[in-house]
Amino acid sequence: MKRVKAIGIIVILISVAVTVTLLLSYTMLEPHQCEWGIATGDDFLFDIRVEGAHINEEIPIPFLIFNNTRIQTTIISLPNISTIDLEQNFEQLVGAMEVHSVFANGTEFPADKPEGYDAPWVTTISTMISRAILPIDEWSLIDRLFFDENDYNISVLIGRPENDYYASSNQDYFFFFAHRIFSIDSGNGWYAKLDYGTGFPFYINHWESDPICIGYYKVILTLVV
Repeated sequence: MKRVKAIGIIVILISVAVTVTLLLSYTMLEPHQCEWGIATGDDFLFDIRVEGAHINEEIPIPFLIFNNTRIQTTIISLPNISTIDLEQNFEQLVGAMEVHSVFANGTEFPADKPEGYDAPWVTTISTMISRAILPIDEWSLIDRLFFDENDYNISVLIGRPENDYYASSNQDYFFFFAHRIFSIDSGNGWYAKLDYGTGFPFYINHWESDPICIGYYKVILTLVV
C-alpha cells in the first residue's frame, strides 16, 4: 500500500514538473507582441532649431543651415519585427533607415555633407529621426533592455554601464529613449521623447560637446501637430 502511494506521489510530481516545463517553454517561445504604430507612407513635419557656440569662430556650427526650418519626413520602410529578437538584436531596429526627409516645401536637402560627418545631409537628418522610432506594446520589455535614465541633463551618472550606451525610461506621458558616447573631455549623443500610441518621436535632441576643439551644439527637432 505504501508503495502504491509512493508511486502515486512520484507520478503527481512528474506531472507537475512536466506541466511547469511546458508552461515555461511556451512563455519563452511566445513571440513578443510588438507592432508598428505607424505605417509606410505616413508623413510628419518637424520644426528644427539649432543652438551652440564654437571656440574657434572660423569653424561654423554644424547644421546651422537647418536653423528655423521645417522639414517633411516620410516613412519609407519598417523592419519586420517578427524576424528580430528584441533582446538580442535590438540595434537592427535602431540602425534601420526608415524615413526620407526633405524641406517642407518639397526641396531636397543640399547634396554635400555636414562638417565632420561622413554622410550627406539627407542621411544625417533622416538618421536622427529613424533611430528614435520604436514599435509599440512592449514598452516594459524595451525599457528593461537599457540603462534606466530619467534625467538626461545629469552631467555625471554614477553607475552608468559604459562610455557608449543606450538609456531609456517609461515616463507618464512618453517613452524616453537615448544614446550617449563619452570620452575624457567630450561627448555626443541624442535623446528623444516618443509617443506611446505611435512609437514615433515628438521631440529629438541631437548634441555634441567638445570644449577643446569645437565647443558645443545641439539640433532640436519638434514634431508639428
